[in-house]
Amino acid sequence: MKNIIFLFILLTTNAFAEPIRLINVLGEASKSFEPDMAHVNLTLWSKAENAKMAQSLNQIQYEQLKKTIDTHAILSSEIQTTGYELNPDYFYDPKTTSNKIVGYMVNQNIQITIKNSKKVGKFLDDLVIDSKNLKTGINIQNIIWDLEKRDEISKSLLIDAVKNAFEKVQVLAKASQVKIKNLYQLTPQGASAPLPPGPRESMMLKSTAGLMAQATSLFTGEIKVVEHVAVSYEIE
Repeated sequence: MKNIIFLFILLTTNAFAEPIRLINVLGEASKSFEPDMAHVNLTLWSKAENAKMAQSLNQIQYEQLKKTIDTHAILSSEIQTTGYELNPDYFYDPKTTSNKIVGYMVNQNIQITIKNSKKVGKFLDDLVIDSKNLKTGINIQNIIWDLEKRDEISKSLLIDAVKNAFEKVQVLAKASQVKIKNLYQLTPQGASAPLPPGPRESMMLKSTAGLMAQATSLFTGEIKVVEHVAVSYEIE
């Protein structure tokens, strides 16, 4: 009986408790930087009459790529195979209205991280294949520019975003003629937006033997890092 009376008193007290008065704001901070690194996504492709030969040609192309990687002192931790496909190559015969297997194709997708954005152009120049070889090669899929110290930058911007939120609260409290009591809730609004990939068009790299080759120049642009926080302050 005593427990029932105590519960009734507790519920009655909560029912008449004053609601919490809050000011809710979204704090934001952003800054733009010149990229200092890049992720190069490429595809090693090969085709042959049978699957084993297609795989062998792809391995040969991989060994050529490995030499370029070693020349640029790229670490193994900065290289990752992101996909590998071995598929039949079909030819449609209009006479028999059917597909016929005429060979096999291998595609190996690789992402290579280059820690110095100024060296990306030279790296692409060194990815040269024999233009007469139509059975294997390298396609550049895209280049994604990035920042090596992105995590540190994001942490710094989160601090600025909280400051920005508090400034907004102060303005709103002053305009509403209320006093700020204390911080009630603080929630980061996720990580910075992912970087957009470069152009989706593939670029086949061919030999420049016999030509006065110009070094590849690239526009890196700027990367804008943005952080948001949702903040609630209790007011009197």
